[in-house]
Amino acid sequence: MGDMGKVMANLKAALTGKADMATVSRQVKNATESSVITTT
Repeated sequence: MGDMGKVMANLKAALTGKADMATVSRQVKNATESSVITTT
C-alpha cells in the first residue's frame, strides 16, 4: 500500500534525523498495526 510506503519513509527519515524515541515508537506501532490489518 502507498500508505505503508509513506510510513516507512517517515520512519527512515525519523531514524536518520535522530527523532525522539516516542515519535519513532509511535510510528513503529502504527506501521505494525497497519501491516497486521492489510495481511489479515
